[in-house]
Amino acid sequence: MSNQENNEKKPVYKEWWFWLVVALFVLIILCLGTVENDKTQQTSESQNTSTNIENTIAQNTLSETIVEKKEVVMIDFSQMTKEEIKNWCTTNKLICDISEQYSDTITKGMFISQSVQPNSTAYEGDEITVIYSLGKQPTMGERNALETANDYLRVMAFSYTGLIEQLEYEGYSKQEATYGADNCEADWNEQAAEMAKQYIDTMSFSRSGLIEQLEYEGFTKEQAEYGASSVGY
Repeated sequence: MSNQENNEKKPVYKEWWFWLVVALFVLIILCLGTVENDKTQQTSESQNTSTNIENTIAQNTLSETIVEKKEVVMIDFSQMTKEEIKNWCTTNKLICDISEQYSDTITKGMFISQSVQPNSTAYEGDEITVIYSLGKQPTMGERNALETANDYLRVMAFSYTGLIEQLEYEGYSKQEATYGADNCEADWNEQAAEMAKQYIDTMSFSRSGLIEQLEYEGFTKEQAEYGASSVGY
């Protein structure tokens, strides 16, 4: 019975080598944890360093931008042409925005306002808005007369007075027809030239006869002479 007991194996946890393996395993885990912490800390420090460098660069850039912006004392634009205003803004490194709006009191094409008043301070890079008048806002009849005028001019030539008469024939009032002719932006010299060509293409005219015919159509003497010259007279 005694020999049988001696021959039985001891439990593993009672063997000396078992505890050696456990100790080595724990030591390895501790070492791996230390290395991982070191890597994490290095990564965090690297990210912080990169962020600090970026912030420093951004702050320096902002400081330089603020320093480079110079003051500009505004002048009165009301007596200047649009081209003069644009040139002045370009010279002073300002952004010039010229726009238009309707006005019941200020004539079409005239100066209304500027966003930064004369003798006030602006800074390089600022946007300055300058507003000009479109004149009174047109009525529905005036808008339609203008549209009809453009429709006619796309297919045939008219003098200024001839276009007004045609619009009145279409039923527009004198005021509506005049608005259409005034705002269609037609070049009346070119209209005379086009009508002169239409006449020459269909019949023969002397120079004086062609000029008289163009004047009859409502063109001024200067416009009629321009038209005659454009076809070779």
